Amino acid sequence: VTVLQGTWQGVLPPLCDEADPPFDAIFFDTFAEGADELFRFHELLPGLLRPGGVYSYFNGIASHDAFLHRVYCEAARRHLHSLGLTATFEPVRVSVAPGTWEGAEAGRNWWALEHYSLPVCVRRRREEGEADG
Repeated sequence: VTVLQGTWQGVLPPLCDEADPPFDAIFFDTFAEGADELFRFHELLPGLLRPGGVYSYFNGIASHDAFLHRVYCEAARRHLHSLGLTATFEPVRVSVAPGTWEGAEAGRNWWALEHYSLPVCVRRRREEGEADG
């Protein structure tokens, strides 16, 4: 496990310049990031993730609207596909007990949907018809 200190914007781009992508797996905690930042992060994945490597992230965009959440999942799937990754979203049932969000920042309910869509993304290998890099 490698933990990198700093912002992803400052730490990761220099790693993309290495001859071989340095990571077998990446998890991106998207807290306080919006869709634009998430897609900019995705643009770095071909230079960071080895072919066959696995990527996931906290998929909290539109966590209060099931329709918009599905739209963002599809947009992310298409974007990741264009970058050489397959992406599926596995449904995970979320059961939240009453009072769970009491005392949370500004009374915010951090997840309101019945299912969480867990991103499971794999960088395709060259032999799967995609160019590397």
